[in-house]
Amino acid sequence: MERLKKFLSNIKKSHEFKEWHKENKDSYLSDCFALLNDRYDLNKIDWQVDYYNPHNDEMTSFSEKDNKLSIKKDQKILKDKRDIVKELDVSKVKTNADDVIKKIKEKYPDQIPNKIIVILQNIDITVWNITFVTRSFNVLNVKIDAENGDVIDESLKPVFEIKK
Repeated sequence: MERLKKFLSNIKKSHEFKEWHKENKDSYLSDCFALLNDRYDLNKIDWQVDYYNPHNDEMTSFSEKDNKLSIKKDQKILKDKRDIVKELDVSKVKTNADDVIKKIKEKYPDQIPNKIIVILQNIDITVWNITFVTRSFNVLNVKIDAENGDVIDESLKPVFEIKK
């Protein structure tokens, strides 16, 4: 979580963010995203953070690679027009992704991940939305309250049963 908080702080201090924000004052942080392999180190991963603009229903993503900030502006998002993208308040996060992933691995020891999708977002409450794509071709999704670590929802399905 420290790496993510530092990244968020660095973004807000950057010239690129400040220039972008002048034209996008109503945009707000909506999520933080990382894609991990099975040998991840959260202290070294590269986060992507997304800012949502409610006026045009688009996202701008900020990421970092080799200490260089990258911006992807005005991205269309896949959601129902009635869905509301909520603002993410990282000050509410009291758990860290590494502990959450360890908790999931302990509960599902036979579901060995090839890839781990980590999303920190607000869906009425702030959650870690963790998805394992496993070696046994399953998709394990667990949503955990980012404040207290409680499991909110979980599902395990074969990849072949996932509908488009």
